Amino acid sequence: MHLFGRTSTARLSRQAQEILEAAKGRGEVFLLRSASSGKWVASGSRHFFDPRNPSVSAAYLEGLRELQSKGIVVHDSGNHYRLTVAGPELGKWLKH
Repeated sequence: MHLFGRTSTARLSRQAQEILEAAKGRGEVFLLRSASSGKWVASGSRHFFDPRNPSVSAAYLEGLRELQSKGIVVHDSGNHYRLTVAGPELGKWLKH
């Protein structure tokens, strides 16, 4: 899927851009959940949450929704999401 021309990373939130940066190695994003921490986004070695501040998790959950709405990330199965852009295209998204 070619995404350029429809939108740009200049329009992506900081949280969405950070999720993309963390996912660039393997192209995977996870939506994790626990009884004590609720839901949060993880990718690569990054876990986007702060147990003392639930608004951090909420902001990155919104970042994941934003990436989905733009077609940059799609739900694969279970708690697994994957990037729809890779290589040079992803690099262009991350430069902005």
